[in-house]
Amino acid sequence: MADVLTRREFVGAVSSALAATPGCAVEPYFPSAAHQLVWRNWDLAPAERIAEALGATRSNVQAQARSLGLGRQSVDDRFARRLRFKTLCRNWDFVPMEQLSVLARMSESEITELLAHDAFYAGHLGPKPDCSKVRMAAGSAGSAVPEHFRIALHGPEQPRYGFLDELARPAARNPWAGAGGEAALAPRIAFPYTALFGDILNEEDFEAYYPAGVLENMARLGLSSIWLHAVLRDLVRTDVFGEIGTGLDARMRRLNWLIAEAARYGLTVYLYLNEPRGMPAGFFSKHPEIKGASGRPGDGLWSMCTSTAPVKKYLEQAAAALFRAAPKLAGTFLITISENPTNCYSVAKEPECPRCRTRRPQEVVGEVVSLVEKGARSVKPDAHIVAWDWSWNFHEADPQAEFIAALPPTVTLMVDFERGTPIVREGVRTVVDEYSLSVTGPSPRAAAHLRLARERGMKTMVKAQVGTTWEMSLVPYIPVPELVARKFSAIRSAGADGVVASWTLGTYPSPNWSAAQAFYRGDAPGVEETVARVAADLYGKGGKAEALQAWKVFAEAFSDYPFTNGLVYSSVVQWGPAHPWWPQRTGKRPRILHSYDSLSWTSPFGPEIVVQVFERMSARWHSGIEHLSAACKLAPAAARADVASDLRVSRAVGLYFESIANFVRFHSTRERGGGSVKELLRKEIRLATGFLDIVRADARFGYEPSIQYFYLPLDIREKIAACRYYLGKA
Repeated sequence: MADVLTRREFVGAVSSALAATPGCAVEPYFPSAAHQLVWRNWDLAPAERIAEALGATRSNVQAQARSLGLGRQSVDDRFARRLRFKTLCRNWDFVPMEQLSVLARMSESEITELLAHDAFYAGHLGPKPDCSKVRMAAGSAGSAVPEHFRIALHGPEQPRYGFLDELARPAARNPWAGAGGEAALAPRIAFPYTALFGDILNEEDFEAYYPAGVLENMARLGLSSIWLHAVLRDLVRTDVFGEIGTGLDARMRRLNWLIAEAARYGLTVYLYLNEPRGMPAGFFSKHPEIKGASGRPGDGLWSMCTSTAPVKKYLEQAAAALFRAAPKLAGTFLITISENPTNCYSVAKEPECPRCRTRRPQEVVGEVVSLVEKGARSVKPDAHIVAWDWSWNFHEADPQAEFIAALPPTVTLMVDFERGTPIVREGVRTVVDEYSLSVTGPSPRAAAHLRLARERGMKTMVKAQVGTTWEMSLVPYIPVPELVARKFSAIRSAGADGVVASWTLGTYPSPNWSAAQAFYRGDAPGVEETVARVAADLYGKGGKAEALQAWKVFAEAFSDYPFTNGLVYSSVVQWGPAHPWWPQRTGKRPRILHSYDSLSWTSPFGPEIVVQVFERMSARWHSGIEHLSAACKLAPAAARADVASDLRVSRAVGLYFESIANFVRFHSTRERGGGSVKELLRKEIRLATGFLDIVRADARFGYEPSIQYFYLPLDIREKIAACRYYLGKA
């Protein structure tokens, strides 16, 4: 397993997000830094705010936008807070903090707080470069638009977040509406596609993230519960550390509103907790006796040591206070290793904490779970406490029998269903260390954990993904309902009691969710019967056969996915045709969701095998699209909009595969120059232009709830402009 690079290693490798490093040059295809700033904020901030950041006039900003071929602005202020992280991403590497604060409408402390709430954010941005102030030179607008920025746009554009209105309407169909029998998987938990990860309970427009139609449709999909993220110190106060926590009443009021609103549709609410959260050094000047292990390098955090009596008391009291203040909260699920600094073993193999280094990590984790359970059930005896086995392999080889033995037998064990599955691609062996759709599961690790839990009389749950995964997170779903049906058939056979069916990504209603729903109750149908019923429901009797053939081809193609954590977390994969290209070495280290021009993420397969596999997946996928196109023509008239949407998603996924292969080929051969490089640039320009048409027409692409929009149509336009510029210089 030495070749496996885990998500926690990507997160843990990041230094302080605000540490100063040398600034970055302006991209050569922009006339100046000011042009780059105007372009990259044109769809995020009104011209007035861009002008304020530049110290220029609104008319000068508009003139410079015209000189880049940018059209009329359409910035919807309703979504400004949702797009704050996108603003940081676009400007982080070349705009100083002073100007970035203006563009994002955030103070430096607010930016720091946003990044501290989830290590994933800081992991993507990396250290903050020490940038020079961006200024607009007099007369810099120019009169003629450079040729590489002259990009034709086809058809109307759906406004970003346009899918919110679509999701608010009742679902048009449900192939399992009349399904009977007792619940076979309970609870069935998912994350609302319209919600936000992070401190969502602090959002003043909190209710807007949970439209009634979305909750109703989740219930129609057979789900029983929703989940959201929270931090205990932001929700409750105890008499142990009474000074921590602000805005508690407002957050708790919003949480109880959501619990009541969800109940209207038969849904309950769970919280994801990662506790007790690490605290900055200043906190421990008052409480030096509880200072535990340090967090990750540069994050400025230390653990509140859970081996100390005050922290034990805090955890128990805080859990009790949570269920006292939110008595109808169904339960919580707990990550105890990885993600954020919490207990002293959460991010360190050998913590420097003098108390915890004499204890085993299993003992520490078991105690944390026990304290949360004890506090919660002192107030609500039926509170559902779920301990998730996420990243326990950091401290104990698979399977983690000692961790399971350390848990209270009265909690539920949740198991990553695919994590730990060995795979072979082109003779190269590796291990899937994430959740996956390309692999059905259960992994040997999951099977062992489920068995060990049953032997202790524990309830069990499975963590799986239905719509999409980090294999391709920024499409609304990967159309592989056959793989989903196989997965849920295996979950039923494994004897799991319940399921968390999505992390933040992949909860847009799709054929995948319809396939999963078949296994929620009673005697589940077989895989073939399930997929056939889903196909008939969407494509009608006329289009059913072609749709089934398409999905079969898609399943075969996607099962070939060359899975590694490096590939899914730090590569071109999440961007697909939106990912920039570079004709010369950048020397930049890959970050979470951004590989720059590095191909290190192709390990252990290597660039040649990755190209070979993705080209083969693309070719297979294209043949499946031919069948799906035929199915669309045969579908009932009433379903034409839905099947057209399904076809658009399928085409986009195929473009992803092709673009990934192009990227690797280009960056493997760019030093050679010549015709092959030019042809790759031409090919990618054509591909990205087709992808731009899809993304402009469909606001779901590029969106994922935890990061909101990772790419927008303007990012794809910049990619096309850059490739055209490089082609002219090749």
